[in-house]
Amino acid sequence: MNFSIKNLLNKNKYKIATTLTLTTLAFIGCQSQKSKSNDDVLGSFNSKTIKFKDLSTSEKTELINAQKKVYETAQAILEKHYLDAWFDDYKNQNKLASLDAAKEDYYSKKALVGDEVVKKFLADNANNPQLLQIPEDKRSSLVKQYLTRMEQAKAEQELIAEAQEKGKIKVTGIEKPQEIVVTINDTTGYKYNSNLKNPKVTIVEFADYQCPYCVRAHETLEKVMADYKDKVQYIYKDFPLMQIHPEALPAAIAAKCAANQNKYWDMHKLLYVKGSTEKLSTDTYQKLATELKLNIADFKACLEDKDKTISQAVMAQMEEGNSIGVSGTPSIFINGEKFEGNLSVAGLKKEIDAKLSAK
Repeated sequence: MNFSIKNLLNKNKYKIATTLTLTTLAFIGCQSQKSKSNDDVLGSFNSKTIKFKDLSTSEKTELINAQKKVYETAQAILEKHYLDAWFDDYKNQNKLASLDAAKEDYYSKKALVGDEVVKKFLADNANNPQLLQIPEDKRSSLVKQYLTRMEQAKAEQELIAEAQEKGKIKVTGIEKPQEIVVTINDTTGYKYNSNLKNPKVTIVEFADYQCPYCVRAHETLEKVMADYKDKVQYIYKDFPLMQIHPEALPAAIAAKCAANQNKYWDMHKLLYVKGSTEKLSTDTYQKLATELKLNIADFKACLEDKDKTISQAVMAQMEEGNSIGVSGTPSIFINGEKFEGNLSVAGLKKEIDAKLSAK
């Protein structure tokens, strides 16, 4: 689990994040947002009509994503109401005084976090700079609260997932937008299994080594690919958000330099592991190169990237991402469709299995 202080603190004091945060959107009317087909007219300018098919991929994606936000917000509202109703039934069945008492009773059985779990978390994250910002005498109690909220959120998501499988939660007033299928160049980036030919499912991830959410995605994808490495192709592409992550581009260059010595995936994994607990820097890359037993002189020369060949290759992948509507990391596409589902092992496996079983 990757620790982020943003999940634990607000601007002024220590505070545990709430379980469910609804997307804030401005609704213009409460009408169905129909998916756009190629012949739908978007509008006109100077008496010239523009249809959906006339838009660029990034423009189409922008429109579809806006529609998705409306749909997902409606879904989140329904999920919140479902949970309230579920806990109300639980309260009545167990003869408890209030919804809060019902939640406390349920969580005491489903979301307990023991002291040993807290100790292990503190040990695993001992060098995390965000955790070190918390006074030492407050860490254990706050981390326990943090882990408890994570377990509570997990328990609630399991209730929601079960309800959705049984058809108990349905969005009917707003149409779910159709996915846009984009074409992604599979000759750039790095393939997880170079021997896998014509896979039925290909996952492409645009990510940033300094992005904490990408660290979590990496952990998830590692577990998923362990089960599907002979059936599913995974391609990693760089999308360094340099304005907020100054080491994202140097880290991407370091991974490509390791690739020159046939150690790309080894460096890739280490960068994500170290990036979750240590500050990425030139010293870090050289230390990892030593750990991987690379030729250090060649690695250092490559890191300098004097002719900008490597950085240009990274930027080319970023430009490709921009062209298909990538605006943040991680952005994951499965067979050309943007994955907007639950980025968990179970969530990805469900999507993969559906595509593997499709005719």
